Amino acid sequence: MITRREFVLMLGASSLMPGGAFAQQPRKVRRVGFLGNLAPSIYRTRLDAFKAGLRALGYTEGADYIIELKSSQEKGASLDALAAELVKSKVDLILTSSSPAVQAAFKATREVPILTTTASGM
Repeated sequence: MITRREFVLMLGASSLMPGGAFAQQPRKVRRVGFLGNLAPSIYRTRLDAFKAGLRALGYTEGADYIIELKSSQEKGASLDALAAELVKSKVDLILTSSSPAVQAAFKATREVPILTTTASGM
């Protein structure tokens, strides 16, 4: 027969094991929305530099973050509509590379952080 003390010890130990009541929650994969008005191939160098910076900080694409690219030239939609799509899809950050994209992002949200690599004439 198991004593009360043994039962409490087993219960406490089980909470430390994978699948226990207090198991660590899986980390959240952050979603970065990239908003641009040119062909996606134009942004490849900037996105590669952004990813290299995240790698240097210890982040892994797919495990820690994903990038959702929205380009008005590729999609045939306005920047305003694409920015609204990104906000609706609950991205954690909007990354832009032009003044028109920054303006569209600001129209779409004041809650999601917006990071721009280049902007002029705002």
